[in-house]
Amino acid sequence: WVIEANDMRHLTEGEFLPGFKANSSVNPNFGFDTLGGHRPILAFIASSRSDLGRRVLDALAAEAERLSREAIPVYVVSADKRDLDEGRLSGLPRGITVFWDFDCAIHRLYGMQVISPEVEESARALRIGTFVIRENLRLHRYVAASPIDDFAARLNDAVAALPPREPARPVAGHAPVLLIPDVVDRQFCRQLIDFYEERGGDESGFMRDVGGQTRGLIDPKMKRRRDCYIDDPELLNPLRAALERRVLPEIAKAFGGIRPNRVERYVIGCYDESDRGFFRAHRDNTSKGTAHRQFAMSLNLNAEEYEGGTLRFPEYGQHLYKPPTGGAVIFSCTLLHEAMPVTRGRRYVVLPFLYDDRGAAIRDANQKYLSAEPVTPVKDLTAA
Repeated sequence: WVIEANDMRHLTEGEFLPGFKANSSVNPNFGFDTLGGHRPILAFIASSRSDLGRRVLDALAAEAERLSREAIPVYVVSADKRDLDEGRLSGLPRGITVFWDFDCAIHRLYGMQVISPEVEESARALRIGTFVIRENLRLHRYVAASPIDDFAARLNDAVAALPPREPARPVAGHAPVLLIPDVVDRQFCRQLIDFYEERGGDESGFMRDVGGQTRGLIDPKMKRRRDCYIDDPELLNPLRAALERRVLPEIAKAFGGIRPNRVERYVIGCYDESDRGFFRAHRDNTSKGTAHRQFAMSLNLNAEEYEGGTLRFPEYGQHLYKPPTGGAVIFSCTLLHEAMPVTRGRRYVVLPFLYDDRGAAIRDANQKYLSAEPVTPVKDLTAA
């Protein structure tokens, strides 16, 4: 055994953790995805015979009763068959389950096996550390085993930082939308806002079919927002990665396997209190030039810095939707929705449309209907 305590580098906070099935101390074919709805801890110890692995295990055992009261189950991953054959882990406290990973498949999946030319092929260099996981099986925080002296304190801090659980309550009505927290982090949100402030925004219109063509229109009675298109690769690349790794899997899970693979526009919109920025009730795919759009995303960049500016889906009641900073609401472009007026501050939001190959075929077929005319104020139209 070659045991390393290096930080995990394969997965980052907020990402979906890969699923697996494995033999365990309670079920010979335990499916990781069945832990959805729980807040599990997944601890890689390599072997109970390693000093670092044993100390991590002791720390978890000491916290087992408290974690159980907080409904946080603990799952330990061992790669040492002797842990099973010799019954070394049979006396663990209630609430701790062991995954047996003798071929290191789970270790490789989670980036906990070191692949290095410096390590002999017959040896296995394994990292020791702990994943704290949210209900939707996304990584909340990785807690490295080293330095071991404050491992328990760092683990407790990570658990304490889990978002408070919302109390269960009957739901009388709810729009069929998807709320996704932590699509991007706060630092990246601020980078996007700074980009907007540096570039400034242009008055934003909307699309309508007029005289057989899809035209861009501007009407301050319908919409008041200024937009800035993102063209900086240092912003586009991490934004695309966040969509691919944190948004698209949730869409596929929530909407029957649909997985968009194309994005229409990367744009930052700004709704300002100075003109009570808003967008009246509308659908996003009612013109020939927009019929390809399947899903809209509103990614909030500064939820604490403005009032008003919530989303409402009036077909499904008067409920107001406001994702936290870095969080997004995803919804079908066929849903009637409106952005309520901003009454204080500025609301910054990233607003892409998502679609798949079927949508791409519709877009290609409808290109002939797109007008080449510039965005036009409604009052200047001569055709209706």
